[in-house]
Amino acid sequence: MGFSGFMERADDPKENIPNILTRLARLLALWAARSSQRRALAELEPDRLEDIGIDRTARDRECRKRFWEK
Repeated sequence: MGFSGFMERADDPKENIPNILTRLARLLALWAARSSQRRALAELEPDRLEDIGIDRTARDRECRKRFWEK
């Protein structure tokens, strides 16, 4: 989930508040997970990267991404 489609139009905005809050919570959780995974990836030793089939260039490219980027 990204920014696009985050807000939905509704006749009564109050009806949308729980939906918006749920979607916001999911988005924040996704961003936190990406950030955590990229930090863990950055700390992997070269032999571990080889075990999972990732070279250092791919790791570095992934780790340079900001948390909101896929």
